[in-house]
Amino acid sequence: MRPQPYFKQGDVTLYVGDSRVIVPQLVLPEVGLILTDPPYGVGMERGDSKRGERVIGDDLPFDPSFLLSLGLPAVLFGANAYADKLPPSKGWLVWDKTFPDMARHSQAELAWTNFVKGIRIHRQAYHGFMRKADGWLHPTQKPVALFRWILNLPWTPAGLVLDPFMGGGGVVRAAMECGRPVIGIDIEQEYVDATIRRLAQAVLPLAVAE
Repeated sequence: MRPQPYFKQGDVTLYVGDSRVIVPQLVLPEVGLILTDPPYGVGMERGDSKRGERVIGDDLPFDPSFLLSLGLPAVLFGANAYADKLPPSKGWLVWDKTFPDMARHSQAELAWTNFVKGIRIHRQAYHGFMRKADGWLHPTQKPVALFRWILNLPWTPAGLVLDPFMGGGGVVRAAMECGRPVIGIDIEQEYVDATIRRLAQAVLPLAVAE
């Protein structure tokens, strides 16, 4: 039996739960792209959270095999932390944060792809008021503009976008802005709820699935 969405409105479908369980149960012939930023074993803490909790799953090495088994075009952030588990690729994306002294953890971030030609760089500062203006919801959140850039690359396939580790919903928001259907999944309901509020602010009709 297919899992029931927590939220569905128009071309946006969101699930609460473990993507390793949900993704294999979905029928995904229409998916054109996996675009995600999984927890990849660096022990990231919620530095901006009053509760100080760790990001679920970020204390363990990430295994991308359940995503690779789908045989789909993919963009996987943080892949330098689990490159030994990925097929060799000549197509990598680089997010250059442009202000190295302001970068708390890394001055740039890498994403593995199986379809992009060569090395491509997106330069964008993202700290302080820049993050707040973007709707800061998650400690590993990336700018919506970064995901829009990826979706608009000339090699990026069309079709539905799947983000199995949705976090603050940046991929979902970018896909919506690019007019693409999207499925987002997160294991923490609070982030799914926060994403729904974020999308509602972008003039998306709000409806939570029963």
